[in-house]
Formats: sequence, C-alpha cells, structure tokens
Amino acid sequence: MRGMILVIAPSVRGQQCAGAAQAATGLPTQAAPSLQEAARKLRGDEYAAVIIDQFLPEAEPDDSDQMLQLVPMAESPKPNARIY
Repeated sequence: MRGMILVIAPSVRGQQCAGAAQAATGLPTQAAPSLQEAARKLRGDEYAAVIIDQFLPEAEPDDSDQMLQLVPMAESPKPNARIY
C-alpha cells in the first residue's frame, strides 16, 4: 500500500525523523509536533505508517489513547536507535 507516513514527535528531531523516513521509503512524510495535531491529521488523511516517539504516550496518556483509536491497526516494531 502506497501512502504517506506520519511522524509524531514533540521535538525538532521529529522533523529530522520525518525527513529520514521519506528519504528511506520514498513516501511523502508529514510531522506532527503534538498528539492533538496528530489526531487532526489522522482524521483528515490516510497513512501507510505512523511513527510515534516512544516516550510520548507515557507523557500524555489521555491524548495518546484518543489518538491511537484513530489508527485502525498498528504493528509495533522494535525500537531502532539509529533513527534518532
């Protein structure tokens, strides 16, 4: 399935990760600096993959639950420290 990738990370590194994901996959990539922004994007577009900062769900558990409900099926890969 071709589509876009959404990177959800609150730091400047999120934009860098989005650029790296786009370069590696050739898919258009968007970055969302907050879970609220990610939820808005997920409601409006369809994504082939969603990459979430591993600490974000712990930092914002209520917003995280709401946002994760918008992702129909997700497979959680093992973290790759080389991305950041």
